[in-house]
Amino acid sequence: LTSQQQEYLAWLLRTGENVLCDFVRCNFKIRDLYKVEPNAFLIHLYRSPAAVVSSHLLPSGDEKRWQWKLGNFLRRMTFWRRNIWYNYWHFEDIIDHVSRNLFKKYLEQVGLNPRVVTSLPAVGKLLAFWKINYETVERDGNHYFGNRFLSISFENFCKNPQKIIESIYNI
Repeated sequence: LTSQQQEYLAWLLRTGENVLCDFVRCNFKIRDLYKVEPNAFLIHLYRSPAAVVSSHLLPSGDEKRWQWKLGNFLRRMTFWRRNIWYNYWHFEDIIDHVSRNLFKKYLEQVGLNPRVVTSLPAVGKLLAFWKINYETVERDGNHYFGNRFLSISFENFCKNPQKIIESIYNI
């Protein structure tokens, strides 16, 4: 987090007794979140790797035009071997240009060879990205927040939201 983001977050947390902040992709920000509010409760809501990969390679939509139908057909036919066209949220830029970004360092930290990962089809690259993000949040969340860290599968949450919400409130 930048210093401005940290200041803003600290201000937000002072605005009420119970404040909820939602972060998308907080994976490499947990230490900074802890610095801002070490007594916070961190909930990691994550999607399964298959759901994440599918959402990038098979974008949803029910467009009726023939171009959309053809695009969906091509996306499905090339799902396992596609190397391009998964740049939703700039993932191709993050994953494929390993020599110019931090992704290489993170791959090495989890024991993955960056050259091997970048030679994989998009499915493999996205799975490696998911693995790094998931393991980073699990490791850092437990390290910094301990028993104030809860990890919840989005799929399990969807199956029984009331039970999950009750467990959160109990904590």
